[in-house]
Amino acid sequence: MDNANDIRWHGTVLAHIALLPQKILTTYTEKDAKMASEDGLYKEGDFTVYFGDCDRGARSCAAEMKPYFATLFAKEKSDS
Repeated sequence: MDNANDIRWHGTVLAHIALLPQKILTTYTEKDAKMASEDGLYKEGDFTVYFGDCDRGARSCAAEMKPYFATLFAKEKSDS
């Protein structure tokens, strides 16, 4: 099966495939908004956030992740 056409006409495979909204699997930061779908930017409570290209150019992955980790650790602290 090399393409979507094979999946569309293969009943067994098609029965086990679902299309999910992007936001269910991952969301993007403001800096990567160009990769996000219409509702694909991170909001508190989302499952994951993707830091694509955070290691390129003048960007810093650590700096971009810091506010998200701060939110996570604050929530963990308030839950204990």
